[in-house]
Parts: sequence; C-alpha cells; structure tokens
Amino acid sequence: SVVFQRFPSPIIWACTNSGKLLSCTYARRDEVVGWARHDIGGTVESVSVCPGSTGQSDEVWFIVNRNGSRRIERLDSGHWNRLRDGGTLYHLYGAVSGAPVDGWVSGLDHLEGQAVRVMADGEELSARAVYGGRIFVGEYSSVIAGLAARCELQPELFDFLTQEGTSIGKRVVCKRAWIRFYQTRECDYAENIGRAAYAVPFRESSEPVDAPPGLFSGLRPVMVNGSY
Repeated sequence: SVVFQRFPSPIIWACTNSGKLLSCTYARRDEVVGWARHDIGGTVESVSVCPGSTGQSDEVWFIVNRNGSRRIERLDSGHWNRLRDGGTLYHLYGAVSGAPVDGWVSGLDHLEGQAVRVMADGEELSARAVYGGRIFVGEYSSVIAGLAARCELQPELFDFLTQEGTSIGKRVVCKRAWIRFYQTRECDYAENIGRAAYAVPFRESSEPVDAPPGLFSGLRPVMVNGSY
C-alpha cells in the first residue's frame, strides 16, 4: 500500500511486499526528495493516513506483525510540536507507556524476549529484556518502553566548483565536513561504509559532567580521512 501524509510535512508512506516500511519526504518546491527505511522490528502488512484530531498533523497508522502477534500501531502525531517546543522526545517503536504496578510494566507481549529501551520519569534506564510480557523498573510514576529506533544517514555524492571548473569526473578527497544538527545530543559518524564510527562531541565545557548534555542546534565540524 502507498499513502500520502500532507501535514506537518509532505511524506509518502509505502509498505512493500516483503513487509518493509518506507517513507519519502517529498517537497519539490524546496528541492527535497529523500527516501528512508524504518526498521520497526516486525513485518508491516498495511499503512494508512487519516486526519489528526487536533488538525495540526495527519496520523500515520500501520498493521505490524511481530512474532505472530498482529497489532495496530500509530506514529506519535505530537512529536514535531514537542520538538519545536523543546519538550521530551522518545524515539521508540512498538512502545507502551503508563504507570508501573508494584514496579512492573506490562503490555509488552508483542516484544517478548527482546531487549527494550526504557525511559522512567524522564530518566533513561538500562535496557530490559521482556519476559512474560513485562519488565521490572522499580518505583517510578511514568514509564515508556519500546524498541530503539536507530537512524542512519548516507549523503549523496555532490558536485562543486573548483579553480579548474566543476568537480564532475575528477578524483577528489574530503578532509573535513560540517554537519548541521537540530535538537541533537548524540551522533556517530564514519568515514566510509564499513569503517569505524566516531562520536560527534556535543558536550560544552560549561555543562555539568554528571548529566546528559543539552540538545544542540547548529554546525559541528568533523575530520574525515576518506579515500579518493
């Protein structure tokens, strides 16, 4: 199935015959056409889009099958508003949220045997394995747990002007790259596919070392020892 989400950003969502979930951010006026693959830890059988209840964002729903458990899930339509307002964000698939009962969080039968990421009262806990459809977190008032979403970006080859003309058809090497981030605190980069990854530094010297660094928006330079 193929559907189109108009708000807050124009995105084409597609479900492949092999059960993969794909998206294409499609904004021709801004010269943006970018495909992405979403590994949500299961087989996606259908995807649909409907108007959101607030009128500020369309809602994306899909049917996903994990280990024989078929569920209807929805992407969080309030994600982008919280991002702009500086609120707390969660990047999890198949997540459940609620208040623990005697320290236990239930309702995770669809993730049985898998390791889930856990946020409790805004604090990130160590990964927990799901057994019997539940995990133990201890004395917290609000918990959200689900499969971690790992995002990878592979830039396209680009052409530029040199003193001898365009770079098209010439052998070039890049020694430094500038990466623009928005509301980010963690990222690794590699000089090429299959090479070792390095952490991009975000912590400022003025920030306390016993707390996570603040969210960063702006440019960060990285040294690249790539080949021609």
